[in-house]
Amino acid sequence: MTPITPPFWAGETWAGDVQEWIGAALARNGRSLTGPLEQIHLQPWSTVLRAPTAGGLVFFKSVAPNIHHEVALTAALARWQPDVVLQPLATDPARGWMLLPDGGARLRERIRADRDLGHWHALLPHYAALQIDLAARQDELLALGAADWRLTHFPRLYAELLNEHEQLWLDQPDGLPSEDHARLLALAPQVSAWCAELAASGIPESLNHGDLHDGNIFFHTGGARIFDWGDGRVSHP
Repeated sequence: MTPITPPFWAGETWAGDVQEWIGAALARNGRSLTGPLEQIHLQPWSTVLRAPTAGGLVFFKSVAPNIHHEVALTAALARWQPDVVLQPLATDPARGWMLLPDGGARLRERIRADRDLGHWHALLPHYAALQIDLAARQDELLALGAADWRLTHFPRLYAELLNEHEQLWLDQPDGLPSEDHARLLALAPQVSAWCAELAASGIPESLNHGDLHDGNIFFHTGGARIFDWGDGRVSHP
């Protein structure tokens, strides 16, 4: 078995601490491990371990410190929207850890198997209903750590992005040409006007997933569940 590789922010005791935490969390749920942990995902911002139990697979996720809020946000969303968000078995927001049940196949696998984009048609009304319901919880969402991309802040965010020259790779291979950068800078007044126009539309701002693609949606007998809320922000829908 390939050894578990800790994320770049983890210490030497990380793997042992995780195994102990998973074991305790499972015991509280009347379950126990029946085999070794398997690392199935590793990125600079998160890692996922698969854990076998007699009651089926569970999945441990650890996220980088800058997105620790994903854990508390996921737990809150599961309480508020249990028909749309997978309910964690255990969470530790301070460490950025959560333990999740098996959510079923991802939408990506479903579409590859049956070539049916109609699965999106079934999901999106539920996502829209979630956004409508959460529009009244903007302050709670922000307190949980969701980024503030509301229209009143968007012109400033636009300017800050264009000022990140290193991140934009100005005039570098696969980067942003300086001519395009200049055009985007010149658009700043128009961006502010568009934000004002959207704000006047009467559509309330709410939670935006920020990364809603077919790899972040589970499908099982109970319906679709959206996960991976680390990029969640309060914004115009």
